[in-house]
Amino acid sequence: MNVKKVFLHLGISKTGSSSIQKTLFTNSTVLERNGFRYLNEWGVDHDHKLAQKIKPCSKANPIFNIARKRYTEYFIKKMLKVINTTKSETIIFSGEYWLDFYLDSAIDNLNNFIERYFKSRGIETKIIVFVRNPLTWMISHLQQRIGTGNYRRNQDLVEIRIKSFPGIWNLKNNFGDSLILVKFEDAVDDEYGLVGFFLRIIGFPKGQISEINMVKTNESRCMETMEFINYIEDKEPAYSSGKTRFVNINRKTYGLDLTATWGIRGLKFDLAYHDKIALKERLKETVFFLKEHTGIDYTDYQIPSVPHQEIYSNVTIQDFIDAFPKLSPLLQKLFLSFFENKYSETLNPKFKSLYFKDSIPRYIYNKHNPVSWCIWYIRNISHMIKATIKTIAKNILVR
Repeated sequence: MNVKKVFLHLGISKTGSSSIQKTLFTNSTVLERNGFRYLNEWGVDHDHKLAQKIKPCSKANPIFNIARKRYTEYFIKKMLKVINTTKSETIIFSGEYWLDFYLDSAIDNLNNFIERYFKSRGIETKIIVFVRNPLTWMISHLQQRIGTGNYRRNQDLVEIRIKSFPGIWNLKNNFGDSLILVKFEDAVDDEYGLVGFFLRIIGFPKGQISEINMVKTNESRCMETMEFINYIEDKEPAYSSGKTRFVNINRKTYGLDLTATWGIRGLKFDLAYHDKIALKERLKETVFFLKEHTGIDYTDYQIPSVPHQEIYSNVTIQDFIDAFPKLSPLLQKLFLSFFENKYSETLNPKFKSLYFKDSIPRYIYNKHNPVSWCIWYIRNISHMIKATIKTIAKNILVR
């Protein structure tokens, strides 16, 4: 056995974890040439596999626990095979699993996992956690929740899991020098970029970083898209009376329904200045907690005042036009209604051009037209098949 060190990257969401995972997954050849092995056998991200081993068991659902145990054993066998056969000295895991570490049971499970599979084999283990300013993290998290339809506007700030941040202290308290805490902002500003910063942390040679094909991911939604999504929330509340959002479309497929809006270019999503002030005040205790218990200091962060900018540029309008045919029939109807209202409120000719009243027969795009529904479903099925084939082909090439 050649493995001497294991890195467990337990990424906090919205701290570049997807970019790290996809870069490591697609650069396996360069990594192995330098003595590093990303556990590709667990897929691009190891979120669910790590969670199954670390997350506390459900006492209320023993059948689920049995299924989870079998699922975990399958992937543990793959991991052990790599440990026993790889020529690399370092193995890397990466998963966005951190939400339960404020629980002692989750810490115990992680400790047992490390002890059983790594320490017992004489393998040194390091845990890497990227920490982000709670305020900017919250803004980014809100954006993600809005973009995937998992958002209740009036309750969101109440429901945010601020209690997860003390989990960072719990990790530090239990793993000491084995835990590497990294400020997300330092990684972003690094000369090698966020992924390059991560590679240097794990000891990857600086001179070889240029050979790595960096993969950048961005799931951001612009302000203009957010405005459209908020309009949908008003017209078709996701959680009203426990009913599904759209005809034949449940909440789980809502993210897919809005896929066409992901690429719309515009102003970066942000909260209003007064909202950020209120949010900063609410997060004050969390920020001081991080400083006191982890040494990571965000207490001097000042909220920049952003001047008002005009939204809906010509580029943004063209992106909306391009996205329109890819929306579901009901979203197309809401789209037309949205820009009709925008025009009536502002008399801005840009919004009138998006109303499509003169250029597209409106009666075609409505939930009662079966042809429109069929076209939309065929497009989405085709998209999913292409994505599946692409993923399978990528796994075959990597292996």
